[in-house]
Amino acid sequence: MIKYLGHASFYLKFNNISVVVDPWFSKTGAFIGAWAQFPDNSNLDFSWMDDLDYVCITHEHADHFDLDWLSKLNSKTKIIVPEYEDRYLTVMLQQHISNEVIEVPTRTKFELADDFIVTPVIQSVPIWDDSSYIFETPYGTFLDLNDMKPSNDDLEWIKNNFNIDILAVQYSGANWHPIVYNYSDEEKCKISKKKIKLKYDNVIRLFEEFNADFLIPMAGPACFLSDDQFDLNFAEYSIFPSQDHFYHYTQEQGLRDEVVILLPDDEFHILTHNMKNLTAVNLNNQCFTNKKKYLQEYKSKRIDIINNYIDSIEIPDISLLDKIKDYFQPFISKNKFYRDQINGCLLLEIKGPVNENILIDFSSPIDSVSYHQGEKYFCKFEIESRFLNLILEHKLTWEELFLSLRFKAHRWPDEYNESLVVFLRFMRNYSEAAIRQYQRYETSKMLSETFDITYKDAKYKVQRYCPHALGDLSKGEIIDDHVVCPLHGWEFNIKTGQCKNKKKYCIKTENVNEKECNLVDWCKE
Repeated sequence: MIKYLGHASFYLKFNNISVVVDPWFSKTGAFIGAWAQFPDNSNLDFSWMDDLDYVCITHEHADHFDLDWLSKLNSKTKIIVPEYEDRYLTVMLQQHISNEVIEVPTRTKFELADDFIVTPVIQSVPIWDDSSYIFETPYGTFLDLNDMKPSNDDLEWIKNNFNIDILAVQYSGANWHPIVYNYSDEEKCKISKKKIKLKYDNVIRLFEEFNADFLIPMAGPACFLSDDQFDLNFAEYSIFPSQDHFYHYTQEQGLRDEVVILLPDDEFHILTHNMKNLTAVNLNNQCFTNKKKYLQEYKSKRIDIINNYIDSIEIPDISLLDKIKDYFQPFISKNKFYRDQINGCLLLEIKGPVNENILIDFSSPIDSVSYHQGEKYFCKFEIESRFLNLILEHKLTWEELFLSLRFKAHRWPDEYNESLVVFLRFMRNYSEAAIRQYQRYETSKMLSETFDITYKDAKYKVQRYCPHALGDLSKGEIIDDHVVCPLHGWEFNIKTGQCKNKKKYCIKTENVNEKECNLVDWCKE
């Protein structure tokens, strides 16, 4: 039996052994009270909780585990986590709960009971610590792909070792771009619509690659219940579409009874496979048919809890300059790799009782932090001092702040700086092993393999893997002379290899007819 518990969480029970995956039931939500579960899962039946055998957690994001709920588990319940290079998740769990934490290596089977086996798969691109779980049961195989963005190697390994019957996968956006950036609403809408379509198409492609029988959209969307963010639920530029929107898109693409829409506490019975009626009933639920009224009622139940949580965050009344120096300087000084990769300045525009503009110069190994005196910078974050102070005191990570959408961002040029984002991620918990892993990844990406394209009567050999996150370009579309990466939508000119709007990146292309390899000069930087 598989029961859906809302957002990214499932309850599985086979052979008298029970498991919960990624529990998130907190009434304060996640990410500084910004995200709330949609649909509401406040009224779940937890009668099974005292007899729970295992909890499987895929990764560290707060919408995938609930520390307060975990702290109330029976002492016999064991926690399973993937064995990441960076042990941040394991250490954090061990600091907050007394239950046994078991780290299972990636692609390694762990027997829960006879004929009930779980296998974690950590994504092979180490930009983020994301993973999936494969549950082999007596009645079929359930792949909880979750938030993981599998590389081609990950996909091939899973397909070669398992026959997937049910695929559960994140279908909704979970990012701060473009919402927090200083774009017009029109430009935000354009970017968001493109991202949503790319995400949907990628989910359908994964479903077809695994040749699964059923597709369960999950791990989203979040909804926003605080007064200052409530309108995001209805903004045209939102990247958080709900399940009914995804369902109707899949129907347009030719899928029918394969897509199953579950609401919290719904059961999926592997043997019966009769989910068509349940999906039809759920699509007529008020959370989809009258979302505004549903969310207004939901907000009325939660708003006081959220406001009390936000109000409890201490607002510093002194300068944060010294704290910022202590936080950033040691890490910048000892990491030449990141200094070279970022090679520029970040401005923190801090709002609060003490308004400050503080510059972080990543190109300098000493005196990297100072008040801004008119120096040039490539990126600016506008942040409330109380949220920045949480980061400086290691009570909040940069990524949690970003996902909260409780900040504003500006960048010149308007290009994603992956090295900066990864650097800030590692600031949460200094891990030499994780840093070395990322450096190895950056310096040894699979950039030599190619595939063939015939385009406008010309034949090209094109680098197969995207230099960003190793998305398989051979599975991407060709739009306006550009091959589009199916993972994140990066676009590369077929003739020149140049990445559109991301000038630091390119791919190798070769016109077979002309025997000419293109690799523009700026790609060699």
